[in-house]
Amino acid sequence: MLREYRNLRESGMIGEANTVLQQIEMQHLLKMRTTNLLSIDGLTSRLEMDSSEQFFLFAEVTGLVRIGQMRAGEKNMTVIAEWVPRCVMPRYKTTCLRWHPWDHSLFTSVGTDGRLNAWSAATMVPIQATELGYSLKYHSICNNPATEPLIAAAYAEHPGVPIVDLRDNMPCFKLGNRDVGVTSFVEWSPREKDRVLTMCPTGIYVWDIRSNRIPVKKLVPPDDRSNLRGMKVSSDGQHLFTLQGSNRFGVWHLPLMTFIQSTRSQESLASFDKKVQFDMFSPVQCDENYAFVPVQDFVHLMCLRTGNIPVHLNGPINGTDQCIYRRISQQLIICGIDSRPCLCTIPNDLQDLRENPLPEPAPVEDEF
Repeated sequence: MLREYRNLRESGMIGEANTVLQQIEMQHLLKMRTTNLLSIDGLTSRLEMDSSEQFFLFAEVTGLVRIGQMRAGEKNMTVIAEWVPRCVMPRYKTTCLRWHPWDHSLFTSVGTDGRLNAWSAATMVPIQATELGYSLKYHSICNNPATEPLIAAAYAEHPGVPIVDLRDNMPCFKLGNRDVGVTSFVEWSPREKDRVLTMCPTGIYVWDIRSNRIPVKKLVPPDDRSNLRGMKVSSDGQHLFTLQGSNRFGVWHLPLMTFIQSTRSQESLASFDKKVQFDMFSPVQCDENYAFVPVQDFVHLMCLRTGNIPVHLNGPINGTDQCIYRRISQQLIICGIDSRPCLCTIPNDLQDLRENPLPEPAPVEDEF
């Protein structure tokens, strides 16, 4: 099949070549297999991995927070610390956890109680709390060590994005006003330390935090069927991946802030896409080449390089709503709403396909 792809590419038959390339990728990716359930005996509501890909934060639906460790090559996880809240209040829920990007002795959390908490990973004790007054959906810490450790948080029902200084956990200022609507997700740009991306249902705003009232640009999918439900910046900062309410997966070139293409999900899976709830955290995981999107009992995969129609991987558990991709061991950690986290292994031949990417199809020459 690889030879067929090359022959079609050399003949200038770009569409046919891309179809064959998609079939090649599907053959590789559908071999993903379940390794085992991790030894986390509670229902996990949120999961976060640090930059070393060895330490994990778990927030359970009861409010309990745990730190787990899993070294490269290991197939199970060891719980090394946990914090049990003094008073379990079911109406409050942790909606997002974040490791500090360069100080792994700290992590932060937000929740429906409207508080931004800074934690000590060594003692598992909250060391600071900021009362922002509204339910918080999602937050992101700036990932550039050269700048101040700032946090951008998304309100659940209030316009604007508060910026908080992690050194004293005090609010600095707020991005936007009522004109930008309610923000669902926030991401710091990996390439430009002063840039913040915020997502609302009608588009994605790009902000320069030095001028916090007026966005630099608003990114709107050109097919005008946005109703955006999720976004994620690739690890190299080159691509922005979006998930639209019209069952479309969008890819943007982030440095140029231009739209590359919009790809419809597989028709047979449209019913699954419509059921997805992206109301608490960003479910999308990206590396330089692929975006992983958990959807019900499947994990969609989109190739950022070719933009092929997403492949779907059969998930090992029901109600898949979050996944973590470990580059060091080619593994996916998949979480379900009503089940323990599960470890899945992606075959090595997928890595071979990444390290030796197939050349892009040659452009069709104009005969006139």
